[in-house]
Amino acid sequence: RAAFVSLLRSYMRDNEREDANGNVSAASHVSEIPSELFGIIESLLSVAEKEHLHYKSKKDIESKAIARYLRDYTRRISKFLHVMYSYGSGYETFMFLENESVKAKLFAVDPSERIRDRLALGRSAIFFSGTLSPIHFYRSTLGGDRSAEMLELGSPFTKEQLSVSIMDKISTRYSEREDTLLAVSRVIAATVSAKRGNYMIFTPSFAYAEALSKSFSTKYPKIHVITQTKDMSQAEKAEFLAEFSKNDSSYLIAFCVMGGIYSEGIDLAGDKLIGAIIVGIGLPALSFEREAIAAYYQDKYDEGREFAYIYPGINRVLQAAGRVIRREDDRGVIVLIDDRFDDPIYKKLIPSLWDGMKFIDTPNALKDEIDAFWKS
Repeated sequence: RAAFVSLLRSYMRDNEREDANGNVSAASHVSEIPSELFGIIESLLSVAEKEHLHYKSKKDIESKAIARYLRDYTRRISKFLHVMYSYGSGYETFMFLENESVKAKLFAVDPSERIRDRLALGRSAIFFSGTLSPIHFYRSTLGGDRSAEMLELGSPFTKEQLSVSIMDKISTRYSEREDTLLAVSRVIAATVSAKRGNYMIFTPSFAYAEALSKSFSTKYPKIHVITQTKDMSQAEKAEFLAEFSKNDSSYLIAFCVMGGIYSEGIDLAGDKLIGAIIVGIGLPALSFEREAIAAYYQDKYDEGREFAYIYPGINRVLQAAGRVIRREDDRGVIVLIDDRFDDPIYKKLIPSLWDGMKFIDTPNALKDEIDAFWKS
């Protein structure tokens, strides 16, 4: 362990920062694995395996617990070592220091080469989804090349089934979120007031979901609100989803997180969900890894910001919006809140099913628009 810490800190020494409380932090990354790291990890694995066998042979309860821990520990080290030997040109090695805790992370900035190797084991492969937009982004990151066939089909649903509105006068940037909580709450109220039923509000983070749900509940205390939290148990997750199946003629407003378990892979057909309000453009959080992705694809395609942030962000938006219409006779509303949706780069990523979308200025105008949709 001492050799591991010493090696990584040598790469971060010039970046170390100390805060007012004396806590030291640092981060660094390189496009290769420090050669000394191979010997350190192999030695660590060897020692861990011997210790595991030692405690596995004992019968007392404490030794069995230690053996279970060491078994999992050796598996994690083995996996890390496997990635080290598979390390390729699309990888970066990240090193982090925080309060004397040192971590190394092997990160696939470009996963296409590894995926392509796996695909080569078969005759062919088909990738399909309703949210592979823009398609050239997915062709690149999923191991395709210019010879890969691409087919984009129209939606099986009609524009009459879906009302899409964009409130582009409200900013949900991180620095302005607290100031616009009340404005967003009013948009939610205007949306749901047109028709009683179940709605999902998709937000950029758990912290924002909690803040927005509190703001909304304070202004509209009689409306039933539930909120997804970060550390929900399996029972709590199931209970959350079960709320949508209750026969209740009132309102259910569920605050969720984009990119979370409720924004993809769930079917709430019919009246179980009649609307989704999406707050923000889904951008992944700023990080060293994201910045490495941006630098890599800026050099490769001149689309660094797009590959690192915009395309993954719009995918989260499309996934969340896709919860509303799940079968041929469904109808529902989608409201997008953020001034950046008016940017041409986002407009060109909007699916054809949303061609009738409208940019709306005020909550009153939004209510009128959605009223007309439900009455049509």
